[in-house]
Amino acid sequence: MKIVMVAFICLLFSGCASTEVTNRWRDPQYNGRFISAVVVCLTADSAVARECRDIFVRQLSRRGVRAVPGTGTMSTSSQDARAGARERGLEMVLVSRFMDKRSELEFYYREGSMLFMPHSDIWSEGVNTRENEFELFTTVLYDVASGKAVWSASSSTYVAGSQEKVLTSFVEAMLDEMERQGLIDGGHGR
Repeated sequence: MKIVMVAFICLLFSGCASTEVTNRWRDPQYNGRFISAVVVCLTADSAVARECRDIFVRQLSRRGVRAVPGTGTMSTSSQDARAGARERGLEMVLVSRFMDKRSELEFYYREGSMLFMPHSDIWSEGVNTRENEFELFTTVLYDVASGKAVWSASSSTYVAGSQEKVLTSFVEAMLDEMERQGLIDGGHGR
């Protein structure tokens, strides 16, 4: 019984985030893997954008991609971003944009329990609700030479735990999807 309690408490306080890739697209004309990219993350909060960009750069580097952070002053126009990447000798521009935050109300049945307080009404049966929050992102990979998008994906990340955990879950889901699509090598050294 103590093991079950410890496991429950660990789960309660772990605060994990999970990401679902909701839409994906790849240009069928583009073949091969990319080995270098400048990373730009666009959010209203510059600290969150910087953290997102840094996680992308770190995770891409672990997968063998030479990733360079796009600076906060880097232009968001596609032509200027491509020109900056070309000057740095990079082949791709990866742009990730925070799109929206949404809430979902979840209803679930609660059964009575004698585990904690057998004589308390707070453990009686009934219906509970929980509001779940999700952050929606869109990520697009542009080929510097052609200026065309070669890959894109949209995602929904369950907000639980720290902002870093949410962003890490999102970034790993995007990179796993790129790996499945054959755009990058596997996550060696993760």
